[in-house]
Amino acid sequence: MRVLLLLLLAAGAVVADMRSPVTVHILDTTAGHPAGGVNVTLYQEAADGWTLLSGKVTDNDGRADMLPLATFVATAENPNCCFPHEALTPGVYQLVYATGPYIEKTTGQANAFMPSQSVIFRILDSQKREYFHIPILLNPFGFTAYRGS
Repeated sequence: MRVLLLLLLAAGAVVADMRSPVTVHILDTTAGHPAGGVNVTLYQEAADGWTLLSGKVTDNDGRADMLPLATFVATAENPNCCFPHEALTPGVYQLVYATGPYIEKTTGQANAFMPSQSVIFRILDSQKREYFHIPILLNPFGFTAYRGS
């Protein structure tokens, strides 16, 4: 691994860090802080439905690594690239953020209007070595999702 890192640095790459290729972050826009303790699951679309890849709980900062850590290498030309040896399978993925219990706990109201949020996204063959950060901005009656950095 050390030799690989030295070769990458010599080739002009910048080693960013060890990170998961898919990460999430939940920010509670009503309370003005991260949403910790939320269950998040990652699925990949298959011919017969959805295949569970992982299930995590957001930390106190509202973050979770959805897949195992990998060596992330970035260049000036492509700051969202690359995992040199570990690649994601191109296809359709779904993140399910089970925010109902969090909303009920923080608002004190039972039966959250939106007990969970799903974000479905596609990873193309040309993107399989990129980093995907998918945060949501959460409130009791809605959410916004986007591809972060």
